[in-house]
Amino acid sequence: EPMDFVPADAIQFSRWRLDLKRLWSSLETMVNQITPGGLAGLVGALEQATRQRDPGFSFRDSILANLGDDIASYAKAPRGTSLIELSDQPTINLIRSPNSDRLLESIRTLVQSASALSPMFSLEFKEREFLGKKIYSVRLPDMSSAEGEAVPQRALQLSSGNGYLAMTTDEAILEEFLRSGESKPRPLAGT
Repeated sequence: EPMDFVPADAIQFSRWRLDLKRLWSSLETMVNQITPGGLAGLVGALEQATRQRDPGFSFRDSILANLGDDIASYAKAPRGTSLIELSDQPTINLIRSPNSDRLLESIRTLVQSASALSPMFSLEFKEREFLGKKIYSVRLPDMSSAEGEAVPQRALQLSSGNGYLAMTTDEAILEEFLRSGESKPRPLAGT
């Protein structure tokens, strides 16, 4: 069933009830059976780099402890009829979190630290506020369509609200999601 903040004009909705902490634990076990300590080594290197920015950072406490058991996504109608507009309908992806603000900050810090380790993965976060909530955006690589047309510049937008970490490339759907915490839209569940 859609959450109350999913608007009635959503044309697609999906939801998975999945314990992300348990999923990570299973992934760790599987990787360790293939390459003992493989995942622990990667996490340790990232954690070490991240502690230079945030001395209190711990992957388990900052990321894993803040993952919930609910992943949802909804989309709205495309804003136009060109192939690019049809293939880029406004979509938002949500991960439930007991502390979505902490999860957001931890992901930003972790990605910035990983970027510092390798210039190949260099990502620069821009920060802005909307209704008292932080929105971080990261410019995505330039792309072109199959016909060679330039695709409009996009950025991954990250924020937190309603107990979820929100991710999208569409600024308007993110702002609508953040507003839904203050003024309840007509919900999809009621349609």
